[in-house]
Amino acid sequence: MIYENLKEQALFTRNEECIAALRKELEASKGDALAYDDKLVRDFVEKIEVFPDRMRFTMKTGMVTEVAM
Repeated sequence: MIYENLKEQALFTRNEECIAALRKELEASKGDALAYDDKLVRDFVEKIEVFPDRMRFTMKTGMVTEVAM
């Protein structure tokens, strides 16, 4: 039980760190056109899977998003 709480707390802390980094990056580029940023993508995206009809993005936080093509 304690391990589960520590694991959840660590994940929550990592999520907060990722969100803070993204906000900082967005604030720094406020007013600029957003362009692809390899470092920013690598900080958040764990893997990208491509299927014939969709793409699946797995974030380092564990969140999974699918986009139909």
